[in-house]
Amino acid sequence: MLTMSLVSHTPTWSLVEGTEIANLQNLEKQPIQTSSYKDTVAVITDGELSLYSASGKLEKSVKLSFTPSAVSISAKYVIVANAATFELKIFDSSLSPVSKALEPKPRSKVTALEVSPNGKYLAAGDSTGKINLYDLEEFSIVTSRWSFHTSKINTIDWNTDNEHVVSSSLDTNLIVYSVSRPARTIKALNTHKEGVNGAVWLNEDEIASVGTDACLKFWKVTFSQ
Repeated sequence: MLTMSLVSHTPTWSLVEGTEIANLQNLEKQPIQTSSYKDTVAVITDGELSLYSASGKLEKSVKLSFTPSAVSISAKYVIVANAATFELKIFDSSLSPVSKALEPKPRSKVTALEVSPNGKYLAAGDSTGKINLYDLEEFSIVTSRWSFHTSKINTIDWNTDNEHVVSSSLDTNLIVYSVSRPARTIKALNTHKEGVNGAVWLNEDEIASVGTDACLKFWKVTFSQ
């Protein structure tokens, strides 16, 4: 598990022991967001993208010509969102820029990025509550119809089926979206007072969520046929 703080301190923790097992080295600026894939952690700070090992060792770092707002890492790519232009900048696993672009770009500041477990899809949620779904193999838009939130997307998490995502939002709602049926949603409304801070899949049909109300809740999802 990764945590971040306002003092440029990003430790990793053992969920079994409950103790800190590593601390990211050479982190001179406050982290904006982190993303992990297996034993690699991507960290964005103001004007910089860095990759760390699970032990906290700095593996690679590149300067950014923009301030980033969100990051997601997969086996093949590291995707970073530009906070000012909303463009999605793609790097390969060695942090070399990829010339291909994802179009159309989001219309508002990207606040959450998440690549599907199989690496095929990228979900990009923004400050207005809209999510764009991209195909990372074709570098094309799959759908821009995931727009049922009314405020900032805080987190996006993929189901292991690579078909469903759950999104948490400042609007207090949880929404499960489907890749193959983009207009069909499963909604849990007013789940946390003053906003949902995060939601993750525990397994294929169970979700855990946390909110500003200091509550941890668990949800059973029933998919329609």
